[in-house]
Order: sequence, then C-alpha cells, then structure tokens
Amino acid sequence: ISASGSMIGAGSGATAAALPVTIVAIASQVHPGGVVTLTIRTEPGAICEGRRQGHFGNDYSIALSEKTAGSAGTASWQWQVLSGRHPIGARGVRVTCAVGDRAGTLATQFSVE
Repeated sequence: ISASGSMIGAGSGATAAALPVTIVAIASQVHPGGVVTLTIRTEPGAICEGRRQGHFGNDYSIALSEKTAGSAGTASWQWQVLSGRHPIGARGVRVTCAVGDRAGTLATQFSVE
C-alpha cells in the first residue's frame, strides 16, 4: 500500500499468462446424420465450455456442456449432425477453458459433406 493508501500495482495492467488450449482431434468431415467428436488438451482441472454453430445459421447458438479437463488435460464432446441437406458446409466450434485467473480459447471447424 502506498502512502496515499492505494494498492501498489493495482490497476497496473498486469495480466495472467494465457491458458493453452489445443486441439487433439476433430473429424475433418462428417456426413449428415454422422457424429462429430472434438477432443482438446489444456491444463488438468481446467473448466471448459463451448459453443458451436447451429445447423441452420452461422450463429454459435448451440452450447457444449461444461467439462473438467482430466488428469491428462483432455476434455471431449460429441454431437450428432442433423440428417438432410441443411447442415452442409463448414461449421465452427469455439471452446474456452479457465483455471484460476488464466483462460484460453480454441476456435476450429469441421466440414459437413
């Protein structure tokens, strides 16, 4: 605490190091009606959640459930792609993980063909 009573270093703009979030695997392409599996790696114990693009638009409107990265630092999600012609094309996925005061985000995509 300084002579003026304010905290030294408070508001100094110091930030924590980013949390690494990397892709382990995602299907590069999937057929309508198929299943997509996404596996990421981060720090063990990190809490991860995400969003993916919906079947009928470009909004990231579908939530991926919250997962805790296991002892190897991995977390996985699975979902089924709608059958029919509507989901054809590239679809995006974003995952954000956090542990303590650090956070990191991964953005990737898969193709529905």
